[in-house]
Amino acid sequence: MAECNSDEVVHLYIHGDLDLKIIKARCESIIGPYVKVCLGQTDMARTRIISYKSECPEWNEHFQISLAHPISNLKICFHLENKDKWIGSTSFSVQRILTGETISEWFPIFGYHGNPPKCDTAILIEIRFTNCEDTPLYRYGIASDPDSFGVGNCQFPVRKGGSVALYQDAHRERVFEHEKCWEDICHAILEAKELVYIIGWSIHHKVKLVREPTRPLPELGNMNLGDLLKYKSGKEGGRVLILVWNDPFRLMKTHNKDTEKFFKNSSVKCVRFGRITDTDHSTPEHEAIKEAIGLGLLPKFFSGIHFTVNALVFAHHQKCVIVDTQGSRNNRKITTFIGGLDLCDGRYDTPEHRLFRDRETVYQNDDFNPTLLEGFKGPRQPWHDLCCEIEGPAAYDVLTNFEQLWSKAEKWSGLKKGCKFVFRAVMNLDTSKSSSQSIPNDDPKFWVSKEDDPENWHVQIFRSFESSDIWKTNLVVEKSIQSAYIQAIRSAQHFIYIENQYFLGSSYAWPSNENAGANNLIPMELALKIASKIRAKERFAVYIVKAMQPEGNNFLVTEKILFWQLPSGALECSGEVNQILFIVNALVFAHHQKCVIVDTQGSRNNRKITTFIGGLDLCDGRYDTPEHRLFRDRETVYQNDDFNPTLLEGFKGPRQPWHDLCCKIEGPAAYDVITNFEQLWSKAEKWSGLKKGCKFVFRAVMNLDTSKSSSQSIPNDDPKFWVSKEDDPENWHVQVFRSFESSGFWKTNLVVEKSIQSAYIQAIRSAQHFIYIENQYFLGSSYAWPSNENAGANNLIPMELALKIASKIRAKERFAVYFVKAMQPEGNNFLVTEKILFWQFRTMQMMYGIIAKELKSMHLENSHPQDYLNFYCLGNREERSPSNQSFMKGVLELICHHKTNVVIAEKSVYTSLITSITTQFNIS
Repeated sequence: MAECNSDEVVHLYIHGDLDLKIIKARCESIIGPYVKVCLGQTDMARTRIISYKSECPEWNEHFQISLAHPISNLKICFHLENKDKWIGSTSFSVQRILTGETISEWFPIFGYHGNPPKCDTAILIEIRFTNCEDTPLYRYGIASDPDSFGVGNCQFPVRKGGSVALYQDAHRERVFEHEKCWEDICHAILEAKELVYIIGWSIHHKVKLVREPTRPLPELGNMNLGDLLKYKSGKEGGRVLILVWNDPFRLMKTHNKDTEKFFKNSSVKCVRFGRITDTDHSTPEHEAIKEAIGLGLLPKFFSGIHFTVNALVFAHHQKCVIVDTQGSRNNRKITTFIGGLDLCDGRYDTPEHRLFRDRETVYQNDDFNPTLLEGFKGPRQPWHDLCCEIEGPAAYDVLTNFEQLWSKAEKWSGLKKGCKFVFRAVMNLDTSKSSSQSIPNDDPKFWVSKEDDPENWHVQIFRSFESSDIWKTNLVVEKSIQSAYIQAIRSAQHFIYIENQYFLGSSYAWPSNENAGANNLIPMELALKIASKIRAKERFAVYIVKAMQPEGNNFLVTEKILFWQLPSGALECSGEVNQILFIVNALVFAHHQKCVIVDTQGSRNNRKITTFIGGLDLCDGRYDTPEHRLFRDRETVYQNDDFNPTLLEGFKGPRQPWHDLCCKIEGPAAYDVITNFEQLWSKAEKWSGLKKGCKFVFRAVMNLDTSKSSSQSIPNDDPKFWVSKEDDPENWHVQVFRSFESSGFWKTNLVVEKSIQSAYIQAIRSAQHFIYIENQYFLGSSYAWPSNENAGANNLIPMELALKIASKIRAKERFAVYFVKAMQPEGNNFLVTEKILFWQFRTMQMMYGIIAKELKSMHLENSHPQDYLNFYCLGNREERSPSNQSFMKGVLELICHHKTNVVIAEKSVYTSLITSITTQFNIS
């Protein structure tokens, strides 16, 4: 990379805020004009639609647009459109605004081919850019102006006089106090008199809120959620409204259709809400999706995030419960619970995150794990999240948000009277003159705490939406969640800690796939913040905690999310690289053998063959010891050899540790190894054009222990080649195995040899008590996978292991298989490792499925497949030393497991040497 100074780096990006005002336009008389603002290919803002016909539409709309974009060739574009057509656009380079001066002028509009659609068509715009790094907030944080807190240009302002209780998972934690979120929600619903409103991405009517009560619970509290809400609405006459996501094709198994069906014909109103509803059968998008699914072409629709999110699986993703509770005197007040946990199966959890314990009590019929086979129990999938309870003026903002969403959903669902019913519900709550949609800013009537109260909170509500999602709002797009993130990141002074289910964005700056549509600024803002601290020579750190794998068992979705989260932003992938056969045979086929063959001193004056075979290549990064040092001796033993392909180029350490087995062989089997080499070499010679080397190789083995034999004509068990006698305790019986096709070798009668697989199978079938295997990979028997059965990974090893375990279960004998493998395959090529991990998952899924069925057929309900089959990976942790001050205190590095080792427990000892295994992909 070419060197550049810090000033050049700064000017590679535009980083700050764009203060933009779109005033008016002059154009031909059109109905419904609006202006869309784009930065490069990214939509940044849009004005409201002028509903009437006008030649001079006026908007006078103000936008505050955050920028964190590469500056090269970047343009700001303004498109004049209406619902029927694109009228024209104007643009200018961002270089023009970098000075920070205010620009206010008419910009001419140009149509197709650069011609104006009508003479003098133009837009009046006022624009000014502020570099965020020049602001006190960026330089000094909130200490620069402690009285000015909150995020501006949002629908909901900062509200004073509030009360907030924070919960982790199912617990609300304070000093000397531990309460439970779901238990508090249950009590709040039980105490509600006027209303219970619930929004959820997933809501399951069968879920039970209180599992481990800490205080007396009324009798109704033992009901499941659905029955409790029916009782509150039917028997007590409260207004119960439920707004759930409409998952049109049940991709995520949210139970929302089941929940809607449960409440049908009851006084509880339950509406499924999404961009594509069941009543939208006539829309082109809906019909296209239905047709694609019917033809098995759905993956083609996942080429960009825009279509995926906006047209197929758009979800409001909000989770909140809104109830009326006892206020001051005889008034009622609004209490809201908001956070990340849906009221559905599998979400109840505690900071302990129990996997198996209490599965038959606390988690009875609720051990949810979407990654497991249907009908297979445990382990649970643990859930971690933060929730909070809000009271005071901000709670009414949450209520306003619900009412706006509900009113829009009502329109789609055909519920005409419910909207007015909802808005009347908030009357006379703490005041007879105000409703949730007309709360004066900082009106003390809604306060629940005084300013001098140590428990007083200032609260601001953020959200994301488009105007098409909600009812009656002047905002076309609200991005206040992103705005809050950006302000927090820019004001940070020492560190940033983030927890999120996903982490992807700023695709406009990815090395490839830059048009994917994941245009949120958060990753770029974090990167630019770190870069600014590096320039300032200040210590700064960002810590992001995320799920290792996104939620769900829909691999098409999770695969894409993992791909987009990849920090490098990705690889171009070919649609043809979908099967193991193609990857192994045509793309990355390798003999994968590792051996060294030398002649050494034999008996008398003869020479003999000595071979070293095993899994470690003679290349950088492979030298290691059983200690698997990560940082120690990096400047001595591992100088210029701290290989780690998963790290960014130029970044040193920790090393990637390597673990393998090798061996030295002498005697007759060593000549089998040289025979294998000569066959490979002879074929390679033919390809490379070396004509004389082959004879040279074959002459090299003459007169080695015998003048009459070569390595290709060793009599079976010829004592002339022995290096130990049969009664010698150090004597070994050795057999060499390999995998090949005849096209890879010279002069062999075998078309395909699978002796590695044959040795595995014989060892597995003869095992009596346990099997221990170490291997870099583990995948195969794809013909029996639940899906992808035509992938071509047809080796029998996984199926042999599963059937061996099944036979022992039927025989009621104790048996165990232990498999140690690398957690992640070697290398930093995400396309390859992603596929290998997926195929390994399919292999394990198939094996556990066979074992589970066998346990079920033998009525062994108290046994678990992991009593018989377990997978492990190796890792090493090393504390930093004074010479490693630039690294974190303790580093855990996964050991690259590169060896092949099989240990079989039998009545007699059976030892076999398996060389250079490729986890045979049925290369034939």
